[in-house]
Amino acid sequence: MDKKKILTISDMPLIPSGVGTQANYLITGLLKTGKYRVVSMGGAIKHPDYRPIKTEQWGDDWILHPIDGYGDKDVLRGFLARERPDALIFVTDPRFYVWLWEMEDEVRSICPMVYWHVWDNDPTPRFNKVFYDSTDHVAALSLKTYGLLQDMGSKNISYIPHGLPTDLFRPMPDEEVAAFKQQNYGPHRDRRFIVFWNNRNARRKSTGDVVECFAKFSEKVGRENVALMMHTSVQDPEGQDIRALAERFGVSDLLIISENRISPEVLNMYYNVADCTINVASNEGFGLATLESLYAGTPIVVHMTGGLQFQVGPWWQDGSGASDVDLSDQEAMFARAKKLYANGKCDWWGSPVFPAARRCTGSQPIPYIYDDVPNHKDVVDGLVRLYRMKRDERRALGRRASEWASKTFSLPKMVSSFDGVISSEIERHAASGGRCERTATL
Repeated sequence: MDKKKILTISDMPLIPSGVGTQANYLITGLLKTGKYRVVSMGGAIKHPDYRPIKTEQWGDDWILHPIDGYGDKDVLRGFLARERPDALIFVTDPRFYVWLWEMEDEVRSICPMVYWHVWDNDPTPRFNKVFYDSTDHVAALSLKTYGLLQDMGSKNISYIPHGLPTDLFRPMPDEEVAAFKQQNYGPHRDRRFIVFWNNRNARRKSTGDVVECFAKFSEKVGRENVALMMHTSVQDPEGQDIRALAERFGVSDLLIISENRISPEVLNMYYNVADCTINVASNEGFGLATLESLYAGTPIVVHMTGGLQFQVGPWWQDGSGASDVDLSDQEAMFARAKKLYANGKCDWWGSPVFPAARRCTGSQPIPYIYDDVPNHKDVVDGLVRLYRMKRDERRALGRRASEWASKTFSLPKMVSSFDGVISSEIERHAASGGRCERTATL
């Protein structure tokens, strides 16, 4: 069987960014089917070397080309001419790909375009519709994104969420977790309750809210009992000075900073040591860290925004595990989740924090998007709720959460779904003779 050639554009799949990591999982999963060869345009960082890269495992079946940004028209034309791919898969924010949609007629005369897409929040981004309509298939990474696409009437869509390797993120034996904590957490090794935050230090990630809410939580349960571990860049130009924040709110002595790149094995231990993982971002397309936490068996405290809201419990599922809510109606989803949380008739893998307000913000390229704002009291109450559980109770809850997450956000299912989409789009493109269908005017 001749292998189909896939061209990908994303963050460099060999770097540990959220997009890079998921691109790696997807590509290696497709390669394992034996049906594909992959050529990757890997961007998002300044590369020390721009020579093509081959991996020992995949050899000529996967060739990675470092590029600046996410490429441009001339760079892509070169790849299309040399590689003649059977399909193009591209990933990340649509603002990085306006140039690609401007040449979609050139691309789609050669191969179909498949976009793995996530959008962070309401309102429905109708300004993106021209992009979606100029793509052969849009795979929504989150149910929130899928609902927004449905709301604007997009037809060439599917829902393909993240998946993770169960051999990397999983609950570890208690004795190994305890030993790791004693060896690596210094003066915090005997703290009763560790809060873990693993995000980019950027405005929408609400770094300051995390630190301030933790400070209020520590005063409520006793400073001597808790610590906050933040795996991030302390002085990211897109975010806040975390050490200055901690000093201002009086928790410098309770703060554990992890800035270096770490292996997935070490990250998994961080999740296992933690008593909860927190994400109260103002908008969040998916939230990979909280899914990793659930896989590792650690409960989460999350803002009910974007894709995060679908991780904290099965409130949105029917008896078969499928969604049975109107994904285009966020207010109705809030009402349902609040009712189920209040009456306890649903499993919750931690504490949901519902927005206290929704601010309509934006920019010139993104005219409108909601920033959801949590009430600090609700965040603190969510932390206290988990703190008051015994460690054994939290671990038991986490193990159930891990089983649910690995089924609901399954890596084999992710790869199989993409395999189906790619195969059908290649067949459709061949049957059409390479004609560009479903094309909008940019």
